[in-house]
Amino acid sequence: MSQWIKFLSGNVPGGFFLYLLILLIIFLVLFFIYRVNELFTRKYLIRWSIVSFILLTIIYALIWFRNPPAQILKRYSVDISNENGQTDSFTDYLNGLLSSSLAPYISEREYFFSPAWFYRITPSDSGSSSRFRQQAYANLPVHKVLQGKIRRLGRNIQISCQLLSYPSAKVIKSSQAEFKPLDSSQLLKWLQLEFGGLLPFVENQDRLLISQPDSLLAEVTRSYYCRDYQLSLDQLNTAGSQQRQELEYEIIHRFLEIKLAGQQSRKEPLKNPYSTEIPLWKKDLQKSRNRLLEILRQGYQQRQIDLLIAESYLWEENFASAEVFLEKLLVENPFDIEVLLDLTFLHPSRYKEFGLDGLMDIYQRILDLCPLEEAVLLQWVEKIIEGSPGYAAPPQYAQERIRKYLKINPYSYKGWLMLGQMYAHQFQKELALQAFLKADSLSPQSGVVHYNLGALYYDLRKYDLSKEHLLRAIALDDNLDAYLYLGAILKEEGRYEEALEKFRYRVAHKQGEADYYAIQAMKGIQTCLDSLGQSP
Repeated sequence: MSQWIKFLSGNVPGGFFLYLLILLIIFLVLFFIYRVNELFTRKYLIRWSIVSFILLTIIYALIWFRNPPAQILKRYSVDISNENGQTDSFTDYLNGLLSSSLAPYISEREYFFSPAWFYRITPSDSGSSSRFRQQAYANLPVHKVLQGKIRRLGRNIQISCQLLSYPSAKVIKSSQAEFKPLDSSQLLKWLQLEFGGLLPFVENQDRLLISQPDSLLAEVTRSYYCRDYQLSLDQLNTAGSQQRQELEYEIIHRFLEIKLAGQQSRKEPLKNPYSTEIPLWKKDLQKSRNRLLEILRQGYQQRQIDLLIAESYLWEENFASAEVFLEKLLVENPFDIEVLLDLTFLHPSRYKEFGLDGLMDIYQRILDLCPLEEAVLLQWVEKIIEGSPGYAAPPQYAQERIRKYLKINPYSYKGWLMLGQMYAHQFQKELALQAFLKADSLSPQSGVVHYNLGALYYDLRKYDLSKEHLLRAIALDDNLDAYLYLGAILKEEGRYEEALEKFRYRVAHKQGEADYYAIQAMKGIQTCLDSLGQSP
């Protein structure tokens, strides 16, 4: 029953209960008029009640359909693992092969859920477990999953496949066959023959990068999906000189150079407008983009190439050129979350051109498609906390989103940290403490977790515990805001000289004119100086 209420409530402010409440109020008003006004007969009462019900229902339906809940989306996926239920380089190869052999979507409500998306969680290796993935399929849910297990039989491999329907895990069809490890074309033909009427197989457009199993390339690709681009490049550089000349290796190398250049561009200080010097990251980026454009002109068609070319233009702030590629990619696959992520770098005035209302609308769309997109979930929650008072409805909705993510991935310290921050924002301090402690148990070396624990213990007036965690936050990450809280505790203890040191350090590292914590540190400095009888 509760699931139906959540479904009917969707993303409508106030939900289904508010709809029922307004209906009840309207009926009571009409009934009151009927009792006190003889001209308002029973016929008018029934007529106006029906009209009010129809109008309110239409308005509710329009709001509901404008941003329908994610539950009405249907997903299908593939999941190949070894006989131990884990993924390895060969199963990663097969998952990539099958992913590019299925249509990215069937309709505006049914799409392919990529197995690579499991690498977006924290810790990323959780997705290697078959048991974890099956729980995720049931909780998301992914409605149809082609699950296969690989078993080596001498020089051949045996693959046992089942098409499962989730969340019930009901077997729709099963089959088994033997193949040679390098005979991927025969494997695809067999799968199409056995499951072609149940899954949308298409001509593989991306075979360029998965032509043959390659353990090193599989490791590089996995690190790439985990967004550890430097590690991925380091792994790629271990390849022999002959391997590096292969096109598959060159393309992924160009991808990594563009990704790393993008990271560097966002860290770079503001450029001197009069300088004619071209930064090294931009030279690498342009070189890689030119090579990818050359590969496209040679006739190779691969979505990832188009995507990285678009990103290279974004990092140079050549938004017009980036939009040409992004628009093409979004038309080809409106469920591609990588394209949606890149849209967030455009000017907000351009979102309407892509059928999106704003940044939060893009985040919402990404999270509906892939609730495992942890980085976006974190940004989405931060935006909600910034824009909403603690008593407002949006944080409650955000809590549901975080709890759903933690149901799928209870091992994410970032998820528990987000939930704790949401509780703290709503002044539910005991619940916030439980969430922060859970995050600390999963990642005891996280400075930001210790900072949040220290700040919360400060609010609870448990200063000894607060100091312990604040000092840990400073030791691990040199957390700037921890200096403010530590200074406030020392001031409370009458240790003004030590407090001054902490406050001044925070002010010295002010993050702009509107830095709230730096302003509070300035006030702390003044209070300490007054207590010491000194002038500023």
